[in-house]
Amino acid sequence: MCLKFPASNMKIFLRNGHAYADKLMVNVATPRTSLNGMVDILEYYEDIYDGVIIDPESLPSNTTAFSAALRSSLSYWKLKGKKGVWLKILLDKVDLVPIAIKESFVYHHTEPHYVMLTYWIPEGPCMLPAGASHQIGVGGFVINENGEVLVVKERKCPLSCSGIWKLPTGLIDKSEEIFSGAIREVKEETGWMPLHEFMEQPFYKEDQMMKRVLDATRDLSWAIS
Repeated sequence: MCLKFPASNMKIFLRNGHAYADKLMVNVATPRTSLNGMVDILEYYEDIYDGVIIDPESLPSNTTAFSAALRSSLSYWKLKGKKGVWLKILLDKVDLVPIAIKESFVYHHTEPHYVMLTYWIPEGPCMLPAGASHQIGVGGFVINENGEVLVVKERKCPLSCSGIWKLPTGLIDKSEEIFSGAIREVKEETGWMPLHEFMEQPFYKEDQMMKRVLDATRDLSWAIS
């Protein structure tokens, strides 16, 4: 069978599970696929969602070569029925970003050492997951047999809660489990206070959400006693 790329006039010949482009063989069964020679296709991996992850280390530095290879690659992946395309561009090749944007790639997220762009091939809304945009906070409620609760005072906090004793809280570290993060935040601070003193602080009496929490802790305190 012969497949012809409209954009580049490149012909792909499929025979015995292999693809031939201008008589150059490509093993399409392996995770990484590349075409070298007259017309290049970017090296990539296939994910389990019929998507494509372009190998960032193999991207050409030359913008002209990258532009031609990207167009050919998109045509090839469309013929293969691929869906989402993930393109990570490292800082040493940031000149390639405008080329990808011109080919309708969109920004997904950035990190200090790279930019991630995506391209959705099928018609209709993009089904790729959005980039992470939130941080996860945790807090710990620790009470002993004497009805004392573990509390802390923040050194730096908004003026409205300055000097207030509070439960130990913090943000989850990158790739940290929520349970482990809660334990870590509790261990980082110390101080014990009777529960009734903690609940009598005016700051918490005026906060309706905290009031519900404190009502629950009061019930817990009675159960312990």
